[in-house]
Amino acid sequence: MAKGLAQINGITDRRSLMEVIAGMHSCADFPFFSAAVMSDMADSDVNVLYFSQSGLGMSDRDYYLNPEDSLLKAGYASYLEKILGLAGMEDAGKAAEDAMTVENAIAEASWSSVELRDVLKSYNPMTTAQLKETYPNIDFSTWFRSVGMEEQDKVIVSQPSYFSALDTLFNTMDIEVLKHYLATQYISGVCQYLSDDFYSAWFD
Repeated sequence: MAKGLAQINGITDRRSLMEVIAGMHSCADFPFFSAAVMSDMADSDVNVLYFSQSGLGMSDRDYYLNPEDSLLKAGYASYLEKILGLAGMEDAGKAAEDAMTVENAIAEASWSSVELRDVLKSYNPMTTAQLKETYPNIDFSTWFRSVGMEEQDKVIVSQPSYFSALDTLFNTMDIEVLKHYLATQYISGVCQYLSDDFYSAWFD
């Protein structure tokens, strides 16, 4: 765990941010967005790379946005503070607050479960050049290089408005806040493999 947290703490700009994100994606952990190769919905004989919204610890945007889920949201924030403290993070409360700021922003931008069922709306093919032009603050060039994948003639962006919001988030939010979010995502993802204190927090 220490090596992963050191990499996150070493982030200084959007390029190094994307290098860490890509590394987490390569380990099947998907902060901010997910990437997966699947059959092209327009041509089942071809596989294509899909980019989709991701990165919510409570999985569904409604848990963050619905007032009736406020106790659940508070409990989740307490969990983040606890695991950050167990990991030795200074001012774990502030770091957890920062992580929740990012997750709230992601939740607000995320498509609802109803929107996600709209197959045609979710099928938005682009070239890699168009992807980089449309979302200039998401360093996709670094992402492709870091995961060891050639840039593609065709990718599918499943939720364009989400990636527009993410592009703005990367451009405007303090890098330290983004790092705290990544730290919670990373620690939470490995809790079940760590000591009993981490496992118990994750299980609860």
